[in-house]
Amino acid sequence: MDSDAYLIRLSGELDYAVAQELTEVLAASTGRSGVTAIHLDMAAVTFLDATIITVLVHAHQAAARTGRQLRVHGPQGRARRVLDLTGVLLFLSPDTATPDTGPR
Repeated sequence: MDSDAYLIRLSGELDYAVAQELTEVLAASTGRSGVTAIHLDMAAVTFLDATIITVLVHAHQAAARTGRQLRVHGPQGRARRVLDLTGVLLFLSPDTATPDTGPR
């Protein structure tokens, strides 16, 4: 990863209960001097709801307004399926967005 990138590792269930904290973390990382990309490692995320989708979309928009990128990496299982179904994976991880063929 480039030195101008910021990595955030997420895990567990991401829902309304953690949305405000995630919003604050993403806002702080977007405002960091010298950061051109924020990478979210989502390999250990087991669940996410519509609240988190909204947080990710708003964070993506805020990053883009300041010339930065927000990217997700490694979502698995149901979390990946939610990102795929909502179309969010396509613009947050365009290089790896493919239909999830795993169990439903």
